[in-house]
Amino acid sequence: SEDRSFHAVSAQLVSFWQFYTLDAACQLKLFDFFPATTEFLSKNIFLPVTSTEKLLSALVEMGYITQISGVWHLLTKGKFLTTDH
Repeated sequence: SEDRSFHAVSAQLVSFWQFYTLDAACQLKLFDFFPATTEFLSKNIFLPVTSTEKLLSALVEMGYITQISGVWHLLTKGKFLTTDH
């Protein structure tokens, strides 16, 4: 049905952006810098603060990180993506 096809396309698009979000975060070695503030992360991965915030927001939605009192922390899934894991 058309509804099922729409949901299949939607799922593929989400899968696509999730892969590239994780790929970017891993290439930047972002997971190695937690716990940290947005500003610290931005400076260490050499991205503007606004771009860093977008990347962090995506990782929150995917369940890899969380923010507590202005400090970003890895969740269990995120800990698997550090370079020393």
